Amino acid sequence: QIDDASRGAGSAAFVQALVQLHLVQVLRRVHDDLREVIPVQIGAPEMGRMAAVVRKVQAHPERPWTVASLAREVGYSRSSFAAKFKACTGLAPIHFVTRTRMVNAVALLERQAELPLWDVARRVGYDTQGTFTRAFKQQFGVSPRVYGQRLSARSASPS
Repeated sequence: QIDDASRGAGSAAFVQALVQLHLVQVLRRVHDDLREVIPVQIGAPEMGRMAAVVRKVQAHPERPWTVASLAREVGYSRSSFAAKFKACTGLAPIHFVTRTRMVNAVALLERQAELPLWDVARRVGYDTQGTFTRAFKQQFGVSPRVYGQRLSARSASPS
């Protein structure tokens, strides 16, 4: 219709540009609709792989994760994985693992205050209570025991 109505210098180029613009708009709408179903950005296939690693670490923080083992999960070399993971998440892989473990530790301390610290350490991926305590203190500035005591004091005091 537009092609028939426009018969002048540059009309073919104008129609072609208009069709391309319309196509881009349609593709953007399709991409926006699919983004909710498939959370991967067009042009960034590594995002899907990194999301898979994030889900595995969050589901199994107790596993003895290393950069090499995480890289194997998605088929990258150790160095390539580390660079891509940091580019996607803003964190080095091991820092992400540590942060995930600490978040799980805090949740355990809040839900099950009676758990011994060695059990909390084991459940979130630490072989020894001492290693867990050092990592916790580095992350939060207090030991897990002091953190637990503060939680107990807060829940015992009237609001």
